Amino acid sequence: MSFSRKPKIAMLTVNPGIDRTMYFDKPLEKGEVNRATATNLNQGCKGANAVIVMARHGADVTYFTYTGGPFGDLYEGFLKKEEIPMVAIPTAAGVRLNVKLSDGAGVFTECNQSGGPVSEAEKAAMLQALRDADYDCLYLAGSLPKGLGLDFYAECTALAHEKGAVVVADCDGAVLIETLKAGPDLIKPNSSEFAALVTEGNSIKEKIAIFKQRYPKTKLLLSLGKNGAIYAGEDTLWYAPILDAPVRGTVAAGDTFLSSFVVTTLSGGSVQRALAVATAASTAKVQLEGTTLPTAAQMADRVDEVQVTEYQE
Repeated sequence: MSFSRKPKIAMLTVNPGIDRTMYFDKPLEKGEVNRATATNLNQGCKGANAVIVMARHGADVTYFTYTGGPFGDLYEGFLKKEEIPMVAIPTAAGVRLNVKLSDGAGVFTECNQSGGPVSEAEKAAMLQALRDADYDCLYLAGSLPKGLGLDFYAECTALAHEKGAVVVADCDGAVLIETLKAGPDLIKPNSSEFAALVTEGNSIKEKIAIFKQRYPKTKLLLSLGKNGAIYAGEDTLWYAPILDAPVRGTVAAGDTFLSSFVVTTLSGGSVQRALAVATAASTAKVQLEGTTLPTAAQMADRVDEVQVTEYQE
């Protein structure tokens, strides 16, 4: 999954949102007034996080998304600040607002709006925009709003493949299962998502072998949280452990990891190098609060510390 020139990446987010994170210095009291000690507003969806990270890596990326409603301008502003080209299609439903609560006792609660509904005309407009665009990789990120069927990402995958583009899919549950039917080129489930996807097998190696047999067209990047990450290549399982670092915010760490891996491999880097870059980038992210994303310098700071080896169970 690499190109001899700088690849063009299309990031698609169809369920955009804003995150309002509220911080408290003590546990929340149910039924009482709880006053936050600090709050912030950030981009609040996988695609927005990932596209900003890719842009900071220097990627040629265009953001395809929906917009509108009272939070539409604010949402677009986060991307415009990063000077990221956008194809933003207005919807009647508009951009959703998600609320995150950090209670000062280690409990992080997320209250996410569903999003949508997207109309048939709005769906058709997005698909046409993807048909008309020029890109080498289509990156599908996040949940689907009401109005889009479970097979929407599968439809996008088929469309991109017809154009000769590779497809990265970052979704889960029933949407991921439907998307896999269209053969995306790469997915990145976490441990629980992968366990739900492959219920057979008694070990990670067995489960990966079953996955590869079941979905031969799709490469697997498996995130194991504190236990690192595995890439299932043609013949070798490559493993990268995490780096020790103080953890202040895990939101968007997975988005940072996957988008960094994708940019590196598309730009001609080896899988081993991509795992190292992705691990260092996500390490930089978890040291920042909320959905604050790391700079290019922060993401590159510890790349050479990551020891990528063949996975041993």
